[in-house]
Amino acid sequence: MGIATFNSILHHMRNRNAESTDDDIFEDELHNTIRRLNFAEEQDEAKTLLSDLRSMAEKQKICLVEYVLLDFVMGKGCTECSKTICEDAFGKHPTFADMMRHPWFKHLMSHPVATEPYSPLPPIIRNDAYYWHSFHFPLFYYLQEGNSLALEVLDYLATKGDIPSMERVSLYYFDKCQFSKAFLLFKALHEKMQTTEWYDWTIKQEITYKLAHLYTYGEGVEQNLDKGAQYYKELENGYNWGNRAQYQLGRMAEQRHNYLEAMYYYRKNIDCSKYGKYSFYRGDKPKDLFPLRLEIAFRQMKKKLNPIVDCLTLATCQKCNDMVLQLKVMMNAIVTIEWGDGETESVKWKVDDWGEVKHSYQSPGYYCITIKTDEENVLTGFHIVSHKAICSIDVSGCKGLTHLLCPNQMLKQMSLSKTEYLSVLDVHGNRLQRINLRKNPLLTIVDCSNNPLQKIEAVKHPPFSLMCIRKTRLGTKAKRRFHEIVRLNAGRLLSEGFVNQLTEPLLPTLLFYIKNSTWEDVLACLQQKNEDSKVNNNFMVLHKVYALLKAYRHVTPCPYKNGFMWARGTWVFIAHKFKTKRTGQIVESQAPEAEFYLYERPWSMILGTPVKAWDNRLPFMMLPQHPNAYYAAMCLYNMVNNEKEMKKHKIPKIVYGKETF
Repeated sequence: MGIATFNSILHHMRNRNAESTDDDIFEDELHNTIRRLNFAEEQDEAKTLLSDLRSMAEKQKICLVEYVLLDFVMGKGCTECSKTICEDAFGKHPTFADMMRHPWFKHLMSHPVATEPYSPLPPIIRNDAYYWHSFHFPLFYYLQEGNSLALEVLDYLATKGDIPSMERVSLYYFDKCQFSKAFLLFKALHEKMQTTEWYDWTIKQEITYKLAHLYTYGEGVEQNLDKGAQYYKELENGYNWGNRAQYQLGRMAEQRHNYLEAMYYYRKNIDCSKYGKYSFYRGDKPKDLFPLRLEIAFRQMKKKLNPIVDCLTLATCQKCNDMVLQLKVMMNAIVTIEWGDGETESVKWKVDDWGEVKHSYQSPGYYCITIKTDEENVLTGFHIVSHKAICSIDVSGCKGLTHLLCPNQMLKQMSLSKTEYLSVLDVHGNRLQRINLRKNPLLTIVDCSNNPLQKIEAVKHPPFSLMCIRKTRLGTKAKRRFHEIVRLNAGRLLSEGFVNQLTEPLLPTLLFYIKNSTWEDVLACLQQKNEDSKVNNNFMVLHKVYALLKAYRHVTPCPYKNGFMWARGTWVFIAHKFKTKRTGQIVESQAPEAEFYLYERPWSMILGTPVKAWDNRLPFMMLPQHPNAYYAAMCLYNMVNNEKEMKKHKIPKIVYGKETF
């Protein structure tokens, strides 16, 4: 498509009449054709084309032609030939004042500006407002490329109150550290936001955040921390910039020595899946260091307000000569080990992962080893590597343990009542006769094989998914019970020694939460989250479905590899953990079919799927786990919409007010 096509479009637009109905088509063609012209092959006609554009813009005053012409002038075309022609017509580096000498440009700048935010909602009407908004996009592009004329044009329009120009120019000035100019535009835009609905909420939040930044640090305006806090609080619950605003509110509270308020904002910010261990935000780019800074700030506040530290105690056997331990500790935590022979060792953990510590004793004997950290709930994993080295262990002072591996030791008893985060337990090859696992609601992986074990105390339906109970003294009835429990948790029994420090914790399935909750607690959660008449009008229906699910004796494992369900308010959706191909990073993400997972899949499959809260419940956060009824209620809220299962069990449909679904 060349100049011949372009000329035919111009000819049509010169001779169009007021009753023409196909102007939209020709206007689009005009705009698109100029970008595909090959001036290198048609150099002789390029000057004529540019002259025709100018003549048409000046005589007929067609704004679209003026938009195209300005785009062409600033872009200088696509070849050296067209660049030379533009320079001959308008000068090598025309300024805004130079361009205002041309009637067509002066007419374009007199166009009424957009004093209201552009609405992208359909249907798109091809009117003057639509083309005026489209006119801005090439200007935005040239502005980012450093085109001085584009900046002058947008700056001129911004002074006239043109909203799109004000947005882009203010952000441009902020990025270029021209804070005084940015502040004036931010302030004007923010005042406009108070009385006008803003369709581009991401820009609205960004402008508010950066206005707060200018007040906070006194850049472009006199420093005013109260004003900064006021604008940050406007963003506190915002999806995009809200997390950053909460972090800044925490920092400001910390500077005022209001540590409780600072800790509140830090915890609220971290308690979000975006900053979990496997979040996309945990990347390796500099901009992704924000979650780490936030975590460090919270932990510093925690140490100021909470003097409690982790403490783990071991007692060695008489013949112990060498001790090799592996610890999993959060980064920057300081671990102090008293080896019991007068030697003390302090290590600052450099990575948020496992690390090994060793010690050799001058003579074998009984030693009491004490492991302490400088803050609470940062020691999350303990693995004793030495063989037959300890005869007792006390983990009551390590509430944040998720991994406890003590294989092939001389332990006769063990108390786990204080470790509510414990997910992986390996005590095979010890001398345990009984073990109490009633207080470990997240314990899904257990290896207690090769023990004179006679009893495992657990709730009626524990969360065990992977388990080994070989070479124990458990009765046949008890073994059958645990085999059935593992099956109902969509797991399996394994051979001894299958656990190591790299074993990833599993999540309890939905059936576990349903079987370990009561209807009264589930109903309370439903009513707390309910925003319509769904619960009150369907009390009997919900109760009937809950009772039916609680009696289920068959489950189907989740079809997604490493799949689980995220519970977020009254909405539950499927997600999965995978390794990215580009960076090899392990991340958690919503699965493509997530939206309809609970509505269309059989209940047996949903019951066999692990469940995880959307917010974080990490040990160092010191937050209690959600009650079992929370997960049961949130999933039940969605499962009753499965028409096929409801019809199969002859349960009435859920009623929303007067409508039935």
